[in-house]
Amino acid sequence: MTSDGLRVVPKPGHLVLELNDVESRNALTPALIAQLHAALDQAEADPGCRAVVLLSDGPVFSAGAHITELGEAEFKGLTTGLWHLLTRMSSGPVPTVAVMQGWASGGGVGLAAACDVVIASPEVTLQLTEVFFGMLPTIIMPWIARRVGEHRSLRLAMLADQLTAAESERIGLVDIVSDDPRAAMRKVLLSLRRSDRDTLADLKQAHQALFPADNQYGLMAERVFGARLNDPKVSQRIKALVTEGLL
Repeated sequence: MTSDGLRVVPKPGHLVLELNDVESRNALTPALIAQLHAALDQAEADPGCRAVVLLSDGPVFSAGAHITELGEAEFKGLTTGLWHLLTRMSSGPVPTVAVMQGWASGGGVGLAAACDVVIASPEVTLQLTEVFFGMLPTIIMPWIARRVGEHRSLRLAMLADQLTAAESERIGLVDIVSDDPRAAMRKVLLSLRRSDRDTLADLKQAHQALFPADNQYGLMAERVFGARLNDPKVSQRIKALVTEGLL
């Protein structure tokens, strides 16, 4: 099944979600987030689905949230929708595997970080770019911090360091770097199939209980995101970047 921005392909034992809006660099829009939720519904409803694989078409994994021209409904769909999507990907009953190519920024990094296993090709670069235009990566920070630690997540957000795949693997933001990411993916899927789905679902629930993403924090993150977006200086900066073709 293919819809705007997402191609959903059932495979034996797993479901492939391919981000395929090359023109927008696979930006996270409210519509795309809703489609990803629907795809997770499909995977969770199928007892034969042992994993969800998230990958992309084109040279970009995801450029992150599309924050221009957001009305109130779109804002909710982006912020609340993204928070719940990342929560589902990290704590839902079906294991999630991200296969990255090209580069990812902002929310695109968070989308991968929320997956249980992240595989990247050697040329992948990751960067939290929000501070460049006056925004903050508040919504994705719990999943970044889970992987790299509290202070390192702050530093990555503050300095907007661009990380190579090797650097990302060293700090835990990526799990596997492979010259053949699809072969690495097949190996991971084979490993997942050695355990029954209920066991892995319980394992993910236990991990979520041990390292919870606090919903109160999620509400605060949404408020902070909205306050920054409504700041006139930030709005002007975003418009300037759009005009320059940089956002």
